[in-house]
Amino acid sequence: MTVLLCSAAPLICAPPPQLSEKLAAFFRGWYAHIPGSEVVVTSTRDVALPGLEAYRVERRSGSKSFQESNVVLYDAATREIFVGDAFQDPGRADGRRMFDAGNDLPNMETALREAFGLPVKVEVQTPARGALKPLKVLVNQEKDGDAFASRPGFVSNDGSTLMLGEFHPLTENPAAFREKLLGQSAGVRGEQASFTVTEFLDFQCERCRVRTPDVRRLVAGKGGTVEIRFLPLVRQHPWAFVAAESAAALAGVGLELYRRYEESVFARAEGMNAAAARELAADIAEAAGAREAYNAELASGRARGRVLRDISLAQRLGVTGTPSFLFRGTLLPGEKGVLEDYLFASLPAAVRLTATPVP
Repeated sequence: MTVLLCSAAPLICAPPPQLSEKLAAFFRGWYAHIPGSEVVVTSTRDVALPGLEAYRVERRSGSKSFQESNVVLYDAATREIFVGDAFQDPGRADGRRMFDAGNDLPNMETALREAFGLPVKVEVQTPARGALKPLKVLVNQEKDGDAFASRPGFVSNDGSTLMLGEFHPLTENPAAFREKLLGQSAGVRGEQASFTVTEFLDFQCERCRVRTPDVRRLVAGKGGTVEIRFLPLVRQHPWAFVAAESAAALAGVGLELYRRYEESVFARAEGMNAAAARELAADIAEAAGAREAYNAELASGRARGRVLRDISLAQRLGVTGTPSFLFRGTLLPGEKGVLEDYLFASLPAAVRLTATPVP
């Protein structure tokens, strides 16, 4: 099965006005908050599946970095929409050949490995959803290891369409959905505070190195706290996963050990590698008299599980880059000023005017 990203030009025509507005409203909440952007919905023939209507949703912005486009599949019977990525093999769309796991999964895994740049396993799940078979897509975060993060998906009965993502009720509030998911697991966070900003970070990310301490000072100055989630972008960053796992192990022992590691890794990032990232964490644990507890976090798999959970969570939240921030379920990009302005507009006046330490 050759999997190709849908790229055909859309058929430009308007969907029913009421549905169009509902789709636009959902994606205004789903896309990252970019002031001045707009969401446009049109019908499309890029994907054709029984029982599903296809639409193209585009976010248009004055910034070239924030132009987004999604093929969205709408199930009128359940009033749900598929949110994610749709891929299609044009040669299978004639419907004459049905999906066969034994023959098609190896080819699908090969195609996805080329797309992700990482080893992939695909498992067929049950029960079926109409013309779609549920999938679990497992992406190995270590090219020579065994650290699989999972994401949900579907394949059509004829094998022509692969979808990575999940269905959501059209009436769902994206911010509430994100808040619910974040509440199901704990990130790395400090004391209780009046509000929380969640950051997804990658220790090998240059912007994270700069933005993380700045945002922590900003949020603390307003009486809030920053919760850290791990999102190592391992395709581009060879030691990011080891650093995240080491950081998660230290966080399992104590918050202060994690904070020391975060500060030290960012300070030494230019000359860092996987072995050095691991050694630095071990040295911090040793100095605190916590080497045994740190080793236990690694050996038990708890630290690795925490990182893999956060990677899978990021996919479900629509987080794809670092640093990314979430405040009360709204996704905010890492560019300087976006989070600052959003907090200023969202927090009560008494909090907005609280002095914030200048970096």
